[in-house]
Amino acid sequence: MQTRRLTFRHLEAADLNDLFALYRDYAFGRLGLTRLVCLIDEQNQASIRVAEKIGMAFEKNGEDDVGPFQLYAMAAPNQAESRGDDCPEEPNP
Repeated sequence: MQTRRLTFRHLEAADLNDLFALYRDYAFGRLGLTRLVCLIDEQNQASIRVAEKIGMAFEKNGEDDVGPFQLYAMAAPNQAESRGDDCPEEPNP
């Protein structure tokens, strides 16, 4: 699995929302990724808001060599469709 750690310290919140929406669309569209994950310091409320605005949801708390984090993630939109999450159940004949 390939992992990238991104740090953006000097951007305004609106810029981050736009940047990460583009990043999300590029990752799911052009790269064909099926899942995006962010590890966010629990005290970094601005990053949590950005993650939620682009469609990510809190999954769990964790800790790595950098320290504690909250894991936010989302599946590609077509992944939810292929699982049938948005489809009503078919009646049994």
